[in-house]
Amino acid sequence: MSNQFSTAGLSSINQLNQINNILMQSMMRVSSGSKINSASDDPSGYYSSKTLERDIKVAEVEERNMERERNAINSQNTILDSASNIVSEMEALSQSASGVAVSDQEKAAIQQQVDELYSHLDQSLQNAGLGSAKDYGIEATDLKITGSEDALQNSISKIRSSYDNLLSANVSKGSEYNQKTIALQNLGPAIINLKSSLSTIKDADIATESMKINNYKILQNLSVQGVKNSQDVQKSALNLFG
Repeated sequence: MSNQFSTAGLSSINQLNQINNILMQSMMRVSSGSKINSASDDPSGYYSSKTLERDIKVAEVEERNMERERNAINSQNTILDSASNIVSEMEALSQSASGVAVSDQEKAAIQQQVDELYSHLDQSLQNAGLGSAKDYGIEATDLKITGSEDALQNSISKIRSSYDNLLSANVSKGSEYNQKTIALQNLGPAIINLKSSLSTIKDADIATESMKINNYKILQNLSVQGVKNSQDVQKSALNLFG
């Protein structure tokens, strides 16, 4: 009979240990905020949470890429503004070379200034990934300040045309910048909504896990009482038959 009581007591202790282990794991999941859902115990919740996590990561990468693109466009806008100013200065210098009152020496000095400005213009555009000055309708060979009056006027016409092309490109980049800004403004709330949905699922998981903890605690108390009862019965039996 003593063996029977001892076996019953061990069974109660084993059950209590199992409940304690389960309870500890459950409490750690809740306290650490780690993933509760698994494919085995909650397929739909697991699928939804993993899908949302993926969508959030994709959206955040898209947001970062879009922000970088917008910053790059903004930098290009700045370069195009500067390029327009350079071309405007080139035109003003070229205009100053027009007329019979301007000496050949003065024209040569103006030619040098215009050539230097063109070189700076071309290099700035290429460094910014905006092509070359040629792509905007002007080449170094077009700048003939020291030539005939007709050649000079043709140079001025080319410079004006390139100015218009640069302005058009700047406006286009500005429109592209605004489109990126609107897209970012729309993407931000979308990411917030995705995170909110994921949080709702996790909150529900935590609530479910918390309910399990309460149930485990009840079982724990019952098991503790069972162990105590087994010990009391064993003591009584020993006293009775001892």
